[in-house]
Amino acid sequence: MKYKAFISYEKNDKFYSRVIALDNNLRKYAKKSFEEPLNIYSKKNNEVSEYLLPEATQDALDDSEYFIYIAEKETCMSPIVEAEIQYWCEELKKKDKILVTHLDDKINLQDETFKINWDKTNALPEILENYIYKLPFYVDLTWAKKVDYDLNNIKYKNIINIISSHIRGITPEEMNRIEINSIKSNKKTKSFSIIGTIISLVMVVGLIFWQIKKINDEEIIVENTIKKEEVNKENKNKDESDKNNNNTNNNNNFVKEKTNEKELEKNLEEQKENLKKLNTIKKSSNRNTGEVLFSMNEAKELFKENPTHTLEIFKEKQMKGEKLFIPVLEILSSAYYSTLYYSINEHFAEVTSVSYSPNNDRFVTASNDNTAKIWKKNGDKIATLKGHKNAINKVLFSSDGDKILTTSYDKTSRIWDKNGNKIATINSNSSINHACFSKNGENILITYDDKTVKLLDSAGRNLAVLRGHYGRINMSVFSPNGKIIATASDDNTVKFWDFNGKLEKTIKAHSKGVNYVEFSGDNKKFVTASSDNTACVWEITGRKYANLRGHGLDVFSAKFSPDGKKILTSSKDQSTKLWTIKGREIASIKGHQKNINEAIFSPKGDKILTYSKDNYVKLWNLQGEEIDILKGHNKEINDATFSPDGEYILTASSDKTAKLWSLKAKSKTIKGHFAPVRKAVFSVNSNYLATASDDNIVKLWNKKFELISTLDAHRNVISHIVFSPDETKILTVSLDKTAKLWSTNGNFIADLKEHTDGIKHAIFSPDGTKILTASQDKTAKIWNLKGNVLTILKGHNSAINFIEMSYDGTEILTAAYDGSIKLWDASGREVKDFKGHGTSVNTIHFSPDNKFILSASDDLSAIVWDKDGKIIVKLKGHRSLVRSASFSPDGQKILTSSNDNTAKIWTLDGILVKTLKGHTSWISSAVFSPDGEEIITSSNDGTAKLWNIRGNYLATLRGHKGAVNSAIFSNDSKKIITTSNDNNIKVWLAPKGIEKWLKTNKISF
Repeated sequence: MKYKAFISYEKNDKFYSRVIALDNNLRKYAKKSFEEPLNIYSKKNNEVSEYLLPEATQDALDDSEYFIYIAEKETCMSPIVEAEIQYWCEELKKKDKILVTHLDDKINLQDETFKINWDKTNALPEILENYIYKLPFYVDLTWAKKVDYDLNNIKYKNIINIISSHIRGITPEEMNRIEINSIKSNKKTKSFSIIGTIISLVMVVGLIFWQIKKINDEEIIVENTIKKEEVNKENKNKDESDKNNNNTNNNNNFVKEKTNEKELEKNLEEQKENLKKLNTIKKSSNRNTGEVLFSMNEAKELFKENPTHTLEIFKEKQMKGEKLFIPVLEILSSAYYSTLYYSINEHFAEVTSVSYSPNNDRFVTASNDNTAKIWKKNGDKIATLKGHKNAINKVLFSSDGDKILTTSYDKTSRIWDKNGNKIATINSNSSINHACFSKNGENILITYDDKTVKLLDSAGRNLAVLRGHYGRINMSVFSPNGKIIATASDDNTVKFWDFNGKLEKTIKAHSKGVNYVEFSGDNKKFVTASSDNTACVWEITGRKYANLRGHGLDVFSAKFSPDGKKILTSSKDQSTKLWTIKGREIASIKGHQKNINEAIFSPKGDKILTYSKDNYVKLWNLQGEEIDILKGHNKEINDATFSPDGEYILTASSDKTAKLWSLKAKSKTIKGHFAPVRKAVFSVNSNYLATASDDNIVKLWNKKFELISTLDAHRNVISHIVFSPDETKILTVSLDKTAKLWSTNGNFIADLKEHTDGIKHAIFSPDGTKILTASQDKTAKIWNLKGNVLTILKGHNSAINFIEMSYDGTEILTAAYDGSIKLWDASGREVKDFKGHGTSVNTIHFSPDNKFILSASDDLSAIVWDKDGKIIVKLKGHRSLVRSASFSPDGQKILTSSNDNTAKIWTLDGILVKTLKGHTSWISSAVFSPDGEEIITSSNDGTAKLWNIRGNYLATLRGHKGAVNSAIFSNDSKKIITTSNDNNIKVWLAPKGIEKWLKTNKISF
């Protein structure tokens, strides 16, 4: 690493000099005179960049080993510091190497646990809530004034010692000894330097006199020579005097140093006692009694252990009238939407294997603690399987769900019934490589290290022993029809056997060992994976059907999709590839940071699951796009499987836990459209919902989401729908050149059909007495409610995309495809022409206080303007067209969304606050909740994501089977509506809706 530490702070007058002093003292502490100082990065000047995190800062973070955070209020509020923390924790994943140096303001802890009380803390930024829940490495400098920042102050020097020892990876005592030795060395060096300086001065004086000697006569030379001798004599006497004084000072300093050394050692002992308090505290027993401290991090800890139980605790607390804080609502949102269902923590060693019963009512976990455990689907334990003398490496249910097989490093296999009663023990003198049940559950194959395979019945009786391979047998499998047994070996072959153990066929499959073999569901083909970096598809006769080439290292598995039309391969090259059965590569899946342990298809074959040594489980679609990451394990994932219905994922980890994850959508689905649903809009008081679809139909729903009416009158794409302010009318807008006005009970009122090209957008005036339309015919029109044109707004040279009216109804904005923006008065007179965008303007809005204008464009930017057309700030940072830009309800923030798969939050003066990352395809919409506390984004990746106002991720709304075209909040901020290409609309509870649910103890849509 180039830097030992990166110092993160906000440059301000009060503390800047103290940060620089800290920086300098860390550099020179325990440094000998001619050694390089400790390399530490701190911003001496404000770095200028169009991005929040300048390139120089990012490079420095990349090259730093530790992150020293200067804790005080202004640093806490700095968006630049927040960006540094986010990059350090999310991109570099070094949250365990944060050092907190507390200068001022408050860090409030919960008693002796050292958990941070974020509600009472103002010296740590809120973004740290996402990464830490206890105080990390910490030093207290709140006592120190500016004058105390000196290494002569023993208390301050003690702090520098503690920090230095931590970042250098040694004990404070060792650091102290190095410092003392460096002081002694520096004193010697200083003494030698003084003597050397005197000698040098004498030589310089002599040289001067020599030069004078060359230009003066002999008489002057004689006089100067005499003077020189006198000077030398005086210097000599002075030198001796200085030397005597120096020896006296050295003796005094040595005594003083000894005294300081004793004081330092004493303070170090005191500091060690303080540091003991910062050690990891065991989980408090109050969790077992259900006592909940309502803080963000306590909630997180509870959810890790048992989300379902914690929800019940929250409901009970809420029913008693106890206050539920917003941070907990954010946690509840995550639990409500996200996939973690519950965690199993009863094993005492690594969980190595998991299996779901085929009838979906239970599952089993196996561990290095020599036991396996059977669980009901709800997490209740059925039985513990005891008897193995060593770790269990594999557990699986039979295909009929009546039996369980465990294999162990104790060289035995055991058969159990589904309730945990032992049926049989199969002993061996060799280690077990692989085991499986036949499809009907009546037979078992066990593969051993001694190059044999045993065929047994389900009672454990031996039927045959398969011998004939010359290399290690890696696996053995039954064909789906139960007539053939296939074995794959390091001798480069696959062998077929009958049920009597007779060898029927040997296939020279690869040039290196065969790691994997699997039959297709129709029994017509099989696939092999090899250490020769390839996989092969074969006909059952043994004729090669296709080669799958593309991996760079050993291929360790190859699996058929449930429909038998695709193949999934996994390799030591850290990639998974999806192929057609004829060998054409469809997708290459890369994203794990370490080796992939396995990749499997979901039961329906529409998803791929991978798990890795990097502690993550990932879900992918069949295009190879990442659709979810299951985060929660903190060590390697050893096994993962889908439930038979595909609605759950069960994972096993070296962190001693198994986790069950739910993929079920927690939402109400509204059906009725027969084509992709593009738009949804609530009426002002959320009494009505309107939805528009590619079937050119608008449907009206009441607040219980019951269908009121179907508006089928347009003959082309419906581009917009909008309710009148009094909720009595709805306007539908179409590219068929018309807009139509309806009552909210579905009765037709008026046709607006004076445009000569498609209408892109329309609104009601704030008082509800007029309608404004924007058209591809380059005009905008103002209409009365009878469908008569009152005013035509002419002046644009291209299609008008968007129209907006000020809150007081006195001004109108139009935005066009050619990048132009025009401001009009209420009568339709052009007031101002705005120029600044290079191409199509997609949305335009007045700020809530009516002082500013905000636009979003295909030119990759959004612009804040004043009413005179002057650009206040240009928001740059998106890497693709900006679809939308909007003000927060309080007018203090701006939200933009883009085809670059991100949304961004900005301050009003153009400072980037947060980039919302997580979608894997372009974002179709991004909106603030009406109360300004949350943000919802929808994406072509099939999901919507919920964020808080600070831009922190809360939850993913999953369940649509196509792109999500829009997501909106109800006007009370309690519900979220999503529309999709799957022809459906879904209703979800927002955080405020979850709060209501807790109060009423039921979910109500």
